[in-house]
Amino acid sequence: MSTNGSSNLNYHSINSSDSISGLIGRESQTIYSSQNFLPATGKRNVNSNKVDSIHSNGSFTTRSSISSENNIGFGGIGMNNSGRMNLVSEISNSNIIPDADLISNHSIVQGIFNDTKCYDLMQISSKGTVFETTIPFQLAFFALVEHDTDVAPLWDPERRQFVGLMTVGDYINALRVWRTQRLPTTELTARTISDMLAFSSAMSLHSQQQTNQVVRFRHADFQTIDAEDSVVQLCLLLIRSGIDYVPVLDPDNGNLVSILGYLDIVHLLDQAAAQHPHLFSATLEQLRIGTYTNIMTAPKHAKICEVLDALESQQISSLPIVDDTGKVVDTYHKSDVSFVIKAADPDEVVANLGNFKVEECIALREQLLQSGDVMSSFQGLVVCKLEYPLSQIVRSMMIARSTKAVVVDEAHRCIGIVSVKDVIKYYLTGGER
Repeated sequence: MSTNGSSNLNYHSINSSDSISGLIGRESQTIYSSQNFLPATGKRNVNSNKVDSIHSNGSFTTRSSISSENNIGFGGIGMNNSGRMNLVSEISNSNIIPDADLISNHSIVQGIFNDTKCYDLMQISSKGTVFETTIPFQLAFFALVEHDTDVAPLWDPERRQFVGLMTVGDYINALRVWRTQRLPTTELTARTISDMLAFSSAMSLHSQQQTNQVVRFRHADFQTIDAEDSVVQLCLLLIRSGIDYVPVLDPDNGNLVSILGYLDIVHLLDQAAAQHPHLFSATLEQLRIGTYTNIMTAPKHAKICEVLDALESQQISSLPIVDDTGKVVDTYHKSDVSFVIKAADPDEVVANLGNFKVEECIALREQLLQSGDVMSSFQGLVVCKLEYPLSQIVRSMMIARSTKAVVVDEAHRCIGIVSVKDVIKYYLTGGER
């Protein structure tokens, strides 16, 4: 085990002699290999998990033998038998919170982060997807969409180890670069994940002055954390490494047991606020968290390619969409797949990227959501005002499955952005404002 120089963060390298099926525990598996791109699955009984159902594609879902009567306690919060914590009560608003109380509440919440382990955030019943790097990059993307997930670990069969993570956003970014550089789409469809990883490295070396023109895997390194490590360590790894997801390993056997990200932190905050509303009753204005200068928005008639270029150049994941009066009407996320699903072939995908306007994409997304043809995990719009308590904002984030909220004024115009990363930094830095 090696570290990045910080004693708080643990990194692990998987023994290259291990097999892929022996390195995945707890979650069910769907392993995509280069052999006809068919799922190969295997069963593991880790932590008393049992097979719950077998799916038509060969994958299976597990359930824990832990009953609802035996709730797991962590940080003063109980976990139910679905693997997620119980919603306890409605959030109560408050008016003015004295600074002394803010400091006290901050210390208590920081204690919850310290006492909660990564294992506690994991879903008891879950389903995982793994990609061998020898499969086509494009087919891996459609597998993510089919399995309604944004991320999957990458397994190198030659090196016999995990080498990174692939997200939906990685494929969208590749499409953007392909269009900008006028590369033939046949090259993209023919490339494997391994090809794209190598292509990304080569482009990075020759395009240092134009980083937004590089095919970039956001999680090109397989940085991991132990299931027994605290949420504080998870947050530090996410922030310091500039990544969105962290693979979680069983400290006893090195098995990959989960992948956690910022939305899992939102869930923890939401459940803590439900059980202890007074800890999160301070408003945004009182806490002074978020970004309120140089906020980027996009008009609804902007083209998707323009928005994606802006997201990449600013290294942000989403931005508010406004109408002609400046009113916030939606948000556009880099992992929006609606313009891809609408296309009949790769050439039409690239054409849609260049021709579709954001408002067309939003309308199409709503249509696909209604029909169930687009990922249900898509991040929705969350708006709030400075006078809203943090508990209400976190609750809205959880409902919309979003890690950001757009702060608006009385006219519904964007005046700032607050993210779960801002909330995390507030609590990890001692409440400095």
